[in-house]
Amino acid sequence: MRGYENFFGEKEIIRYLANKRAKAAKDIHDNQFLRNISRNAQKPFDPEKKKRIYKYFPPRNNWIRFRKKERKQYSNSKSLNAAQLERTVWREHKRIKRGDSDERDWHKNLFSLIDAIRERALSDVPKQISSPKLIPVVKSKEDNTYRLISSFEKIVDKVLISQTAKYLTEIFDPLFEDCSYAFRAKNKKNFTHHLAVREIIEYKSNYNSQRLYAAESDIQKFYDSINHSTIKDRFDVLVQKLKVTGIVVDERAKSIFYAYLNCYAFNKDVYPKEEEILNKHQINEGNIAWVKPSDLKDVNSNIDNDRIGIPQGGALSCLIANIVLDYADKEMLNLNLRSLFYARFCDDIIIIHPQKGSCRRAYNQYLQCLEDLKLLAHDAETFEEYNADFWDIKSKEPYVWNRVNKSHRLAKKNVPWLAFVGYQLRYDGLLRVRPDSIQKELEKQVEEANKVINSLPNEDSKRLKKRNILFRFSQRLIAMSVGRVNSEDQAMCWASGF
Repeated sequence: MRGYENFFGEKEIIRYLANKRAKAAKDIHDNQFLRNISRNAQKPFDPEKKKRIYKYFPPRNNWIRFRKKERKQYSNSKSLNAAQLERTVWREHKRIKRGDSDERDWHKNLFSLIDAIRERALSDVPKQISSPKLIPVVKSKEDNTYRLISSFEKIVDKVLISQTAKYLTEIFDPLFEDCSYAFRAKNKKNFTHHLAVREIIEYKSNYNSQRLYAAESDIQKFYDSINHSTIKDRFDVLVQKLKVTGIVVDERAKSIFYAYLNCYAFNKDVYPKEEEILNKHQINEGNIAWVKPSDLKDVNSNIDNDRIGIPQGGALSCLIANIVLDYADKEMLNLNLRSLFYARFCDDIIIIHPQKGSCRRAYNQYLQCLEDLKLLAHDAETFEEYNADFWDIKSKEPYVWNRVNKSHRLAKKNVPWLAFVGYQLRYDGLLRVRPDSIQKELEKQVEEANKVINSLPNEDSKRLKKRNILFRFSQRLIAMSVGRVNSEDQAMCWASGF
């Protein structure tokens, strides 16, 4: 197991920064798409802001270019460019150290930044992290509601948060249960949402001719409503468990973890400033969705005295979800219910059992765990007959996962599809992507088409010929949906998530 210092070595930091440089280039390329085909297209953002990280790396025409065989190892252009850039940096660094080449400005900038990061990370001085920039993103057009994405502006803060998250994830991961599938450290089991679905299929195969009951629970605004006192309590529990095994969590990592909590709280930084935040982004009507303060009070979470809510978008927030909900995982397994299937992906869970009473017992136990953790579950709603409205229900008490029979008094309430992590699995084993996920992708492609049409009101606005515009647009839609593929690999894209 690697020590804390290993996560802040020169190689680790350069690898992180190279990935950020590659991502910045991709973002600029993607967002300049309309500008490249139409003179009337609005500039989507100030590219100079994205290019700030460019000063830490050599210009593109100096990069090493991998040969075809080596390029095949990378599934997308971003990871390929990051790897090529990382190797270029080390080649130039060695030349400069040998005296074969003069030091360039980018090299001075890069290693000065590395020194600043290492000084912050490795010193025993109490850590501080600047408050993140808050960016409203549409949650529901119909309700005119927004959720906030947090963006940490300072590059040193970003590295501290990201590398500390990797360190803590690696040492905490052995304490987590196999029923947790999200944000895990790399190991032999390779926890993913795909694995979760495969294990549901395997479980179902043991009960092909037997009725199964399923239940689901959805936490209300998990990241925005989690109490900092709960996070600290569960964090300390894991630290003590590691200590018993002889593993001591580095105090500097603890300091960064607590600094992360201190830099933001929804009830302090958002709730009383909602109108100010929206107006800053020219949003005159709308609201930032949150839970009712009275409901938080019911689970002993006080918006006046406590700090509640963590940044959405920070690397440590993903780990915090596992740190806190590991308590629920262990309590569910401690039920010792034979034939129980329980799986959690971040804050989404599924419970399955061949007996209704046992399924309900497990469901009630999970709800009690959320209350213990000062979290709120959406109230489960009842339904008289299975129909499309069923999918609008957030939390679902035990229901029969089986064929629907409209003429049968009880079987008309059966639910044929089990939904989890973007998939739907039918009672007879058919697996599909959730229809609303496909619909959202189709709507996104229509939206992209409308952007192109609106940017070309007349012939004079075209930068390219019609044939070239159509070709570029079709390639963009393909890249968005199924990726740039060949017979051997597939890029990261919407479809590759399934």
